[in-house]
Amino acid sequence: MSRKYSIEELERYRVLAAYLILKFGDEYGFVLERVESDLGRAGQDDPQAKALKVMEELRRKRAGAKPALRNLASRWDRRD
Repeated sequence: MSRKYSIEELERYRVLAAYLILKFGDEYGFVLERVESDLGRAGQDDPQAKALKVMEELRRKRAGAKPALRNLASRWDRRD
């Protein structure tokens, strides 16, 4: 039976796996691959991770729109 790890735990294990590779060699690469695979699956199953992904997409869309709005506003101000 396998235990489900939280995303936070998997992120810590990911750092540990990277350390193992750098300290002891490439033969520990499989650990990083496994943790990243589990992390990807956990993100798909976790409602909070899904919600955070949606909010990040929204933030990117808004960030992309702001310069255009600022540019339009500055053009409007110059008309006076």
